[in-house]
Amino acid sequence: MDFEIDVIFEVCGGIFFSIEVNRFETIRDVKDKIQTIHQIPISQQYFIFKGQLLQDHLYVYTTPILHRSRIHLFILTADAQNLAPPPPPPPPIHGHFFLAQPLQPSTVPKIEYDPLLMPDISSLSQRRMMTTLTASVKMPKSRDRIRIESDRKDTVGKLKEKIAAHEDMQGVPVNRIALQLHSMRQELNDHVALQEYAVVENPEIDVFLKPPLPAGGRGRTQSGKLKVKVLPMLTNERIEIEVFPLDTVSVLRPKLEELQRMLGFRLPEGNAYFFIHKQQDMHEDQSFHWHGVSDGDTIETFDGFVITNS
Repeated sequence: MDFEIDVIFEVCGGIFFSIEVNRFETIRDVKDKIQTIHQIPISQQYFIFKGQLLQDHLYVYTTPILHRSRIHLFILTADAQNLAPPPPPPPPIHGHFFLAQPLQPSTVPKIEYDPLLMPDISSLSQRRMMTTLTASVKMPKSRDRIRIESDRKDTVGKLKEKIAAHEDMQGVPVNRIALQLHSMRQELNDHVALQEYAVVENPEIDVFLKPPLPAGGRGRTQSGKLKVKVLPMLTNERIEIEVFPLDTVSVLRPKLEELQRMLGFRLPEGNAYFFIHKQQDMHEDQSFHWHGVSDGDTIETFDGFVITNS
């Protein structure tokens, strides 16, 4: 099996370009290549493949991406407008722009993926099959990292419970703990198993503390509300909506759709959109507090559906 494949990126305006990708790179690694070659900031890149958002932590080989697959590259600025990348300097070295040519199904190889396969290093695949991992955890009050052992099938939430039980975290509730892979700078989601983050070797995990809930806790007083600004994709609208910190993100949909009927701004049909806060997709079954949303924060909509792994 070839580990290097060519992937085609389609940008608005009929522009295409190709990038050579290693199957064992992450989506974040691919974005870094595009930033280096075409000067498009990583924070503005969104990959949509078959109508679904590809998250940064995914390895290419865990997705359906094949040689000469086409990925839609959305480039978002602060006002949510798509831009085409600047033309490449002649002559191109690492990639090139070209007119789109139809792909023939017969030319696309059928590849069987083995999620345990790693390039020519048997010890890596053996480690991936181990049932446990030892995380090297950096806590806010500790100078050194602390080793915590977990089952690979444990969820991030269960790892948080172990961290909260450590003497350096006494008195800190689990719902204030946020975990981040040190190498990826991405928050880990509570309901996802540790093995889903493709941890091969003992990972370094950083602990951050979310701000406590305002005084009054679960008492839903008017002063306890948050005002968030929702930016529907491909519009110039900024819709202000009031929510409670402990509301789940799902309450945004009926509020937003009711306002859409009144104001007539664009929303895709069939609920085919999701919410993004600070460049991260939001889990609609989790609260605004869980996502670290503060009063006045901006939440964007993005067309399509979220894929967490394949």
